[in-house]
Amino acid sequence: MIQRRTPLQRKTPLRSVARKTYHRLNRYRKVKAEFLNDHQECAVKQPGCKGVATIIHHGEGRCGDLLFDKTKFVPVCDGPCCHTWVETHPIEAKELNLSFSRLNNK
Repeated sequence: MIQRRTPLQRKTPLRSVARKTYHRLNRYRKVKAEFLNDHQECAVKQPGCKGVATIIHHGEGRCGDLLFDKTKFVPVCDGPCCHTWVETHPIEAKELNLSFSRLNNK
């Protein structure tokens, strides 16, 4: 077996994000900013809520085109009071129409 005397070196750095993902995230940033501009109030309002929506809860997830589906977005404030509550209490969140099942829509 032949051994190299010097290690191979890259001429260009590796991409931190794939091209397809990069373009999807750029499109999502615009959709997210537009949605949060129109929906500034937190929809969950748990104790300790800040009242101002700063992030989006994706009610059906983020797979495929669901990443851009504004009808499944829920504006929430960041932190343990609201967004984490929705994620850790899925049954109550579905009852309050904050989360949706992907299985029933097919």
